[in-house]
Amino acid sequence: MWLKRHLTDQQAIAVEDLKQPALNLVDEYKRFYPYGQVGGQVVGFVGVDGSGLEGVEKGFDQILRETR
Repeated sequence: MWLKRHLTDQQAIAVEDLKQPALNLVDEYKRFYPYGQVGGQVVGFVGVDGSGLEGVEKGFDQILRETR
């Protein structure tokens, strides 16, 4: 169960300092678009798991994943 996503560095440190075995931090990758929303209709978008759902994101999903 997610309690919170996209923590700040300070929040992540605070969670780690709790030393609770039931709390785990998970690294998440985020795709970066240099021009923001420009061309968004063509570029498409990804789901919460990072999988391309529409547009170029969907068409080139496998290739984009391999560049991580």
